[in-house]
Amino acid sequence: MFTVIQIVKFFLISPISWIGLALILGICLRSRRWRKVFFVIACGIFVFFTNPLIFDYINYQRLKDFPQTDMKPDKAYKVAIVMGGFSSVDPATGSLSFIENRGARLIDAIVLYREGKVKQLLITGDPSIQTLPDGADTSSDFLNIMERLGVPSDSIILDKKSLNTRENTINSTALLKQLGIPVSDCVVITNAEHIRRSLDSFKAYGASPAYYAIGLPIPPSGATIRSFIPSWSTALDWQTLLNEIIGNIAYSLTSN
Repeated sequence: MFTVIQIVKFFLISPISWIGLALILGICLRSRRWRKVFFVIACGIFVFFTNPLIFDYINYQRLKDFPQTDMKPDKAYKVAIVMGGFSSVDPATGSLSFIENRGARLIDAIVLYREGKVKQLLITGDPSIQTLPDGADTSSDFLNIMERLGVPSDSIILDKKSLNTRENTINSTALLKQLGIPVSDCVVITNAEHIRRSLDSFKAYGASPAYYAIGLPIPPSGATIRSFIPSWSTALDWQTLLNEIIGNIAYSLTSN
């Protein structure tokens, strides 16, 4: 089911799929006029959504007034809730690989732990702590890596069940309740573009943790010739951004 949902989301919010659909319609339609219309639409989507300068400007405007954290400097938080999707473990070698630009979630969580600003880490819904189809469990490899990085296993709480932000929230809140830890004494760590949706998700369940945002965008640099070179990776960045925007809208509608 999760795979089906991801496929549907790709076709709905991916500029790449929009370009493909417009080109298909431009080829298949009998009307010459409508074929031209859809070819123009495909070109317009391509030019807009593959331009790095446009994406950087819009992404910066969206997050420019968002502070990196609202953690109180004189408070030691009981748990850092590290939102999953940042890494995977190779069961054959026990090595850790970071996914896209999300590895800093774990790195900064370790730094906060080593500095004494958080007492435990809750890893929620990450591929590095999953049970594989053959029954192998990668969580032991993950815990071994964390031990080597200075975080003992008894300081780590694992949520192996979550597959999305909503489940991250539900399962993390349930685990913390079992341990008698108020969510208000915790801090959520995730990438900047994901932080609003994460906080809205916790808010929907009556919880208000602090937050620590990773990778806030810097002001876009001035336009150069390279700024107008199309980039398919920018189209993928748009897919991530649109997913967050839609998620934020959904949470705002359900909370009203």
